[in-house]
Parts: sequence; C-alpha cells; structure tokens
Amino acid sequence: MVNRHFPVSATIGSGAIATFRSIYATAGWDVTVVPDEIKIPDDPSLTNAELETLLAGHRQPFTGENWRLWLLVGSSQGDFFGIMFDDDTVPREGAAGFADARLGNDTVIAAAARNQPLNNVPAAFLRTLVHEAGHAFNLFHPKQDVHRSVDPIGIEIMNQTGDVIGFATAANPYPNNAAFVFSEHDRLSLVHSPDPQVRPGWKNFGWGHGSLSAGLPVPVDVAGLAVPGGDEGLTLSVRMPQQAFVGEYITAEVVLTNTGDQPRHVTGLLTLAEGDLVFLRTSPRGELDHILDVAVACGPRPMVLLNPGESVTSHVQVFFTTQGVTFDTPGRHTVVAQLDTDPVTTVYSTPVTVDIRTPASETELDISGKTLSSGVGRALALGDFAKDDAARAILTHLAESHADTDTGAASALVMANSLARSFTDFTGDTTRAADPPESERFLDLAVSGRPVQRAMELAVTVASPTEKDAPVVADTLARIRQGATGTASGKGARTARKGDVAAAERLAEDFASLRAR
Repeated sequence: MVNRHFPVSATIGSGAIATFRSIYATAGWDVTVVPDEIKIPDDPSLTNAELETLLAGHRQPFTGENWRLWLLVGSSQGDFFGIMFDDDTVPREGAAGFADARLGNDTVIAAAARNQPLNNVPAAFLRTLVHEAGHAFNLFHPKQDVHRSVDPIGIEIMNQTGDVIGFATAANPYPNNAAFVFSEHDRLSLVHSPDPQVRPGWKNFGWGHGSLSAGLPVPVDVAGLAVPGGDEGLTLSVRMPQQAFVGEYITAEVVLTNTGDQPRHVTGLLTLAEGDLVFLRTSPRGELDHILDVAVACGPRPMVLLNPGESVTSHVQVFFTTQGVTFDTPGRHTVVAQLDTDPVTTVYSTPVTVDIRTPASETELDISGKTLSSGVGRALALGDFAKDDAARAILTHLAESHADTDTGAASALVMANSLARSFTDFTGDTTRAADPPESERFLDLAVSGRPVQRAMELAVTVASPTEKDAPVVADTLARIRQGATGTASGKGARTARKGDVAAAERLAEDFASLRAR
C-alpha cells in the first residue's frame, strides 16, 4: 500500500542484519521475496472482506513447483499487528502486516520504538510479517498446538507478540529481545510435515494439528499431545446449544471467572480469532480438531484485572470456522474450550456436547440447503458478503423468509452490516456504496419480535471479532435503545425494557473491550 514500507532488512538485538529470507533459512527454507505491486491505493482501515478481495485480484498467476504466498503491507485493522485472513476455497495463500499499528509506551519497549507505528520499526515489522507468513504455512502459536513443544512459550518467531514482550525488560527491551528464529518444533513442522499441511493453497489452517483425519500418519515432528492443566483460582465455562440441525447458525458463550481469593490479571482476548482461545472438538467419528476463526489476528495482549468473584464473558460464532461449516456431520460432537489466561497459565472448560441432527421440517430443509455453501458461511463469519452476489441473494432470502430463526436473523445482520458501510474493491477500483435505508430494513428484520439480549448476542457474533468498529454492533444497540424510548421503526423493538437495554449495552461494551463484571 502506498506510504507503507516492506522491511527489506532489520538490525536485530544481536546486532546482526536479518531479512525475511535469512529467518526462513534458519528452518532450512530457501525463500525469495518479490515485490510485485507497490501502489495499492491508501485506505486507513481494511476489513477482512476487503483483504480477501485484494488477494483475489492481486495475486500473480504462476506455474511450476515453487510455493507462493501473498503478503500485504497494509494500513491497519484495529490494534492488530497482522492477520492471516485467507480461508477461501484455496486457503492459506495470504496474510497481512499492518504498518500503521503502534507499539506501546512501556519501559520494556525500546525507547526508539515507543509509540511508533510498525512502519517505523523495521525489526518489529519484519517479525510480524514472518510470523503471519508462518500462520499461512500452518504454524500455530506454540501454546495452542495440540502437538505442543516442551516449552510452549518463548521468544521465537511463532510466539505471540504479547508473550515476547512479556519476556522483555528495560535492559533488554522489545523488539531487541526477540529471537529471529523458529523453535525446534516449528522448524521440524516446516521441514517434515506432509506438504498438504504446510504448502499454501492446499489444506485449511489447522489441518494436521489434530487427528489427521485424512488418514496420513502422524508427522515426525509430533512430540506428543499436550496434557491439559488448569488453575484452581480460575474457572472457564462454555455454553452452546445442546442440539442443532446441520446448517443452523450456532453461537457459544465463553465465561472466565475468578473463583479464587486473589485478584488476577487475565487476557482480554476471549475470541477465536485473537490467539488465546481455541475450541478443541471431538467429532462423532472420534477425530480431534481445533475450532478457530477464519481470520487469525495477532497483536499486543490487553489484560483485564479480575477480582475474586468477577467474570469476563464473550460470545462467538462457531457456525463457520477454519473447519468450514463446523458442525456439518450429524451425531454427537464434544467441545472443550482452552484459554491461555496469561503467558504461563492455561485453563480448560468442562466438555460440552452438541447433538447435530438432520433437518426435520420444510423451514430447516430450506435453511440447511442454503447455508452450507462456503460463500454464505464465509459471509456469516466475516459479517460481509463482499463481492459475492450469490451469497448476497441467499442471505437476503434467509433474512426475509426466516427472520424468526437465529439463522435468518444472523443473515439479516450480515446484510445490515455490509450495507451500512462502503466496500472497496481495489482490483477494479470500484466501491460498493453504503445503503443506509436497506441496512435499516435488514436491521428491523433481525430485531423485530426477538428478545433484546439475543438480538445483541447475534450482532456481536456476526461482526468479525477482528473488526471492533463493525457498524452492526453500534447500529443494533441504537435500535434497541430507540425501542426503549418508543422511537424505533421496528415494531418488535418497542418492547425493550430498561434491564434489557443495559444487558445489550454490556454485550456491545464487551465486544469492543472485555470488562470484568
């Protein structure tokens, strides 16, 4: 993107000069970096849908045996440093580093880097781009890999930025303290895991980190499954529907509670997209896999002070994830939530079961027949149909025909979110203009006749967790508040009570930034 710079090289803490190529050479890889476009128009904030469209239009065709990965040096998306966002029909081909993201002002940040955008700190920006590329090569954060290494946290490339900063001191500040090498576990994964697991464009993110359901043998880098631990002072719980049909929109509530007698600082990242939370799912066939968001974002870790008896709560969509349609197989699924509450503590929820059945009515058959397409699923996960006219038509049908169901309401909220903002297709230099009247019409369909709290829960799950400014959250809250005063246009919204509004406000606040309650 114009006015942003790829860090061709950087002086690291040892005083050596590091490059993208030299870092991957530590894992035995021969990598060539080719700038293919340097004048993508400026856009101060990029949505995931825009990133997907950028990749689709700007990647270069190629032939031969070389592996290709597309990296964007872009502007920003909230406070994130980078994101691996590409989960379409040809997955893991693209990632982005955000040049406008700023480092903090703590004494453990190098003085010259404090309050600076990554664009001005080559070492920090280079590490971010190499890290996001690592996700595109199907590497997990070490703490979340079910085949985790002996040392699940450290200062190597695939450790989260928050963890690396956690090891920094005033005498050895970030990014000087970062190790510009891959851990032994990650190096072995890059070298020895089967090609479908690593090569961009082959298998979805997370494939090969569970039971290897394709039937391949366990790769030689596997050191054994992680053994669940815990913390007596913290309790993690997850609530999901006990039963659903194939194709139904499903959400989960995650609650972390301080059950001890001492205050605790815990992560403020209780979403499936931000690195600390992952669902471990055992399918009806007995296969273990991870449930993560289709976009994997990385950045500093905000911490929340949790006093005894207090909790933090989040709501997440689990309909469409890195598994595709997550629950597309009838039978009993078992889900366990795993949360890294701080750099050294991991807690697990008790298992919950979700019984998935086949559709049993005309309505359910219609919903199931339309939501199982990847375009509709991706729109529900990203909160935007982007350029997919087929997905737009299906979402419109679901919203207009089945607004009384959660799936229909979620579809209406995706439409409301999409049409409340413009969408830029940089490849064709065209923009989808916002359409406020249509956005409001779909918002009415979602809110009318639905309990206020559930309407808000659906809004915060439809919005991509990496887009804290998604308009659907604020717009749904505004509509609920109008209902409380009798000024809303939607007839169902007029029934909102003061307590309902307060609950909706808490949901909106927690979506933007978790609060202890």
